[in-house]
Amino acid sequence: GDQIGQLIDEATNPKLLISFEQVEHLSSAALGMLITINNKSKQKGGQLRLTLIDPQIHEVFVITKLDQLFQIHKTAEEAIASFT
Repeated sequence: GDQIGQLIDEATNPKLLISFEQVEHLSSAALGMLITINNKSKQKGGQLRLTLIDPQIHEVFVITKLDQLFQIHKTAEEAIASFT
């Protein structure tokens, strides 16, 4: 989270794509960090996209209604194409 935060601080209008391809578990602390990253990015005029989320992890996003906060895409290509 700190490294991503630093990247956001150094960028103008940061465009971030986070792949969950190798992620099998997502802690509440990690969810909190994603919210922080999203807010920090938006404050700098940036955008955050998430992709390749395991269906069980995606269910956590749905239950917590974070699927409404984040833009989640099935593929990295779709996520990249969604940047404006």
